Formats: sequence, structure tokens, C-alpha cells
Amino acid sequence: LRIEADGFNGKDGPIASWGWYLNVWTGDGRHWTKKNDAYRLLHLNPRPRGGSVAMNHCLNTGWGPQKDVLVPKAWKLANSAKPFVLEMELGSNAWSMRLNGELQADMAYERKGDFSRPLVLQLYDVTNPRVSLKIV
Repeated sequence: LRIEADGFNGKDGPIASWGWYLNVWTGDGRHWTKKNDAYRLLHLNPRPRGGSVAMNHCLNTGWGPQKDVLVPKAWKLANSAKPFVLEMELGSNAWSMRLNGELQADMAYERKGDFSRPLVLQLYDVTNPRVSLKIV
């Protein structure tokens, strides 16, 4: 999955004063608090004010343990208006990520949940995103 963006919102937002986020859902993610079949298979939340990227998942058993890594240079607050390209690959055991062509080994995230159903991508506070599938 390739996500190109012109940057991210660097100002405090109504629900995300700490940064922007990306979710990969299965089921009815729009109503995840009311539906018991909506699973957040990946939550990626760069938090430039805090200097970290929070990664997690939320299945029917609740949130998993949060993984925090240092925020990459491209996602530091000073770079909020600069374009970036995030490439995500779902392997048999884990997600892998590249940011602006550079592998982000510390952002590898163990695959959790059921990927047999259609997936929904949600982006919040990303500027002018363009999403495409990368042919491998």
C-alpha cells in the first residue's frame, strides 16, 4: 500500500492535537464502538509533539500492547507541511514500512487479527492523501 501526502496537520485538531493517524479496519470501522465485528488491525499514530509513533491494534479482546518508536525526521512537527510517501507491506507475520524510500525497521509491527475479510483504510489529518496499491 502506498500513501503519498502533502504533509499532515501541524496544528491542534479537534480530536488529534497530538498528531495524525492511520487505521486499517476489518468490519464496520465507522461504528467500532457499537459493533462487535469491527477490528482495528493496525493503528499507526505519529505524535510529533511527543517525539514518538504509537502503534497498536484493537481486536474483540481490546487494545493490544502499544509499541512506541521514535518519530522519523519526515514526521517531525517542523516538517508537517512537507510531502511524504509511506509504503506499507503486509507480510505473512508482520507489517513493514518505508518512509520516503527508507526502511523503518523499528516500525515493523506484528500481524494480528483476521485479514480474510475486506479491509478499510482510514486516514485522519493527512494533507491531500493519494492512496495506491504497490505492485510487488
